[in-house]
Amino acid sequence: MTITPVVLFGPIQIGNVPVTLYTQPAGIGFVKEVVFTNVTAGTVALTVWIVRSGHAAGATNIVIGAAAAGFALTSGQAYIAQELANLVLVVGDAIVAESNTATSINCVGSGWTQ
Repeated sequence: MTITPVVLFGPIQIGNVPVTLYTQPAGIGFVKEVVFTNVTAGTVALTVWIVRSGHAAGATNIVIGAAAAGFALTSGQAYIAQELANLVLVVGDAIVAESNTATSINCVGSGWTQ
């Protein structure tokens, strides 16, 4: 059994529609850290879902923010998502995110795969 450190995704910019940041392709994945950064001059909202294989993003799998309001990130704020730390992903599981405005939030994620 080999455990390999990997960049899971990013840097990538989140749009104003849900975008899949990462889907576990094989084996088991482990999220170490995900950082979201507001690169605009205003406050923006962030929503993040953990979508298990065979399911879709919805109210029952939001882990950051809320579908209507989102999690507020102020201008220039970097947010280390503790909600995603130590998350275990199996084949087909995905991390999905959305901002209330396009090109406002950059993100990067790292972890391990087995």
